Amino acid sequence: MPEESKVSASEVIFHYFREKIKSGELKPGDPLPSERTLQKKLGVSRFSLREGLARLNAIGAIDTHHGKTTRVSQQVNMDSLKNVFLPMQAKSDTQSRGDLDEARVVLETEIAGLAAQRHTEKDLEGLRSNLHAAELALNEEDTFGSLDLEFHERIADAARNRFFNQMHAVIRDQLESVMKLHANAEEQRRLILKKNKDLFEAIEAGDARAARQLARDHLGVFKTHYTLAMATIIDLTHSVTPGDRGIEFEDSHLVDRDGWNARTWHLYSHSNTHMDAPKHFFNEGNTIDNTPLEVCIGLAWVIDLGMVEARQLHTVEDLGAYAEKIQKGDRILLKTGWERTFGSDEFRDGLPRISKELAEWFVEKGVSLIGVEPPSVADVNDLLEVTEIHQILLGANITIVESLKNLHLIKQDQVEFIALPLKLKDGDGSPVRALAIV
Repeated sequence: MPEESKVSASEVIFHYFREKIKSGELKPGDPLPSERTLQKKLGVSRFSLREGLARLNAIGAIDTHHGKTTRVSQQVNMDSLKNVFLPMQAKSDTQSRGDLDEARVVLETEIAGLAAQRHTEKDLEGLRSNLHAAELALNEEDTFGSLDLEFHERIADAARNRFFNQMHAVIRDQLESVMKLHANAEEQRRLILKKNKDLFEAIEAGDARAARQLARDHLGVFKTHYTLAMATIIDLTHSVTPGDRGIEFEDSHLVDRDGWNARTWHLYSHSNTHMDAPKHFFNEGNTIDNTPLEVCIGLAWVIDLGMVEARQLHTVEDLGAYAEKIQKGDRILLKTGWERTFGSDEFRDGLPRISKELAEWFVEKGVSLIGVEPPSVADVNDLLEVTEIHQILLGANITIVESLKNLHLIKQDQVEFIALPLKLKDGDGSPVRALAIV
């Protein structure tokens, strides 16, 4: 039997049942072996088994009802099994995770509302029993995870909508591994239990509006934990290093002399990885402390322009197919490999630049942020050029982040990008800590 770490639980369970049905060992209407027997045969956890069975139930391969024997469906069809069980894992890229989050919000909030309107006393009894068992299992990670999954399955059953129930099961299958992580700390389990109890109370009271809102809030907590659990964080920031251009410090306090260490730093506002505000090239321009934070955080396109040459001008043509994808409000990171020259004279004196044509195109498209690897978007040794390109971009309130590093470590074409400046009153720019979450 394949190891669970290499083959998803759904695939393991599908292959098992496909062979059993195909060979005639399991026929329509036959009962399934007990959970304990299946766990042993398949080598999966109880949590993974229930998730896999939920998916089988969602496509009509088996009939599962709480408190009753699970059986092979009378209408089981091998062709439909083959089609539905094609790999459907949610991709690890940010866009796919976002799509899945949106689907869950739409589906699960409505399921909660319908459950509040359509539940029976039997549904409530099952939910009460589940919550009681979950409280007793707060110190048992795997058991609690299974009970949390069961809680939401029971709510889906209470909604009395067969299609919602089936879609719900398939979506939740995509989050199997993350749901385990979601319950991996006792503090997190207590929070989950509290939110489940609040949702149960709204359903019990028949308050559909409150149930929908509570389900939405619960998904918000899950999304945060999910993002952190699955994320790889790539630091895109050059260190603020004394001796680099515009960076100096002096020791103002020392442990041996004063009891603590503290330094007084002297920083050029555009040293190493930094952000430009319109004030940089306009006396009356917006200042760095007023840069909208929503621009500094969000999805960004990572456009690979290849290993560019010194003083190369970037044009719209260089964007290739991305030129059709870029929309108003988008953030753009240009990957050029120029980081390789950091620390040399060429890093500043031979930097690749954004052409006037491309700068005006970015303005026309309405992009909100541009990030580059060189220390500037234009030739720092040509006052006319550096002024013109900065004024085109900053004049349209396009935020500029310069001197990024490690873009070569990003393999996706979209990432969650964060670059937060210091809140320097009336500042023209600021060093930033830039990150990509992939």
